[in-house]
Amino acid sequence: MRQLLLTSIVLIAILSCNRDKRQSPQQNVPKALEEQNSTYSLITKRGNDDLFESIYQELTDETPALKKLEEDIIVVNSSKEDSLETFQKFNSKNNSYYGSAQNHVGIIQDSVLRERMKNMVQSSLSNYNSLTSAHNDILKSIASKEMSLGDLHVALKIIKTLPVIGKYQKANLPNTKSLEGYSQQQTKTINKVQKLSGN
Repeated sequence: MRQLLLTSIVLIAILSCNRDKRQSPQQNVPKALEEQNSTYSLITKRGNDDLFESIYQELTDETPALKKLEEDIIVVNSSKEDSLETFQKFNSKNNSYYGSAQNHVGIIQDSVLRERMKNMVQSSLSNYNSLTSAHNDILKSIASKEMSLGDLHVALKIIKTLPVIGKYQKANLPNTKSLEGYSQQQTKTINKVQKLSGN
């Protein structure tokens, strides 16, 4: 009798463990996807619930090559302003001058003199545009590369995080038991309502 009782307790304990595993699957779960992840809960409460970025950040922390790439991207983006600053200030002064000069040309009352001055300013502006054409071509190239880097960076994040979410889905998909149970409960309740209402 005692042994039967002991066997029953052990059997119940094993079944309970198995049931718990089925009800709360947590195999191969990245920290960002863990249900008890307090960091993610805190981020969500603050309004930044970007799970995509959280998963990628976790991958970055665990992968030296990704970590180095992210550091390189930060360096490239932060050095942009310093690299462009000298020419942008120079260009801004010149553009300001030509804008002001053209306004002053408009003040000249003598139409012949005004046209002559207008042509001189326009000629100087054309010369300046030729002088800085290489600079402007590089600026266009920089803008194009900046857009490409941004696009490729997002694409990389997607490529790296899709397998993680796929693995999580396969390993942690809950069974349909609780859904089926609730659906059956609804059916029973509907039947009772129909029976009592005569429908």
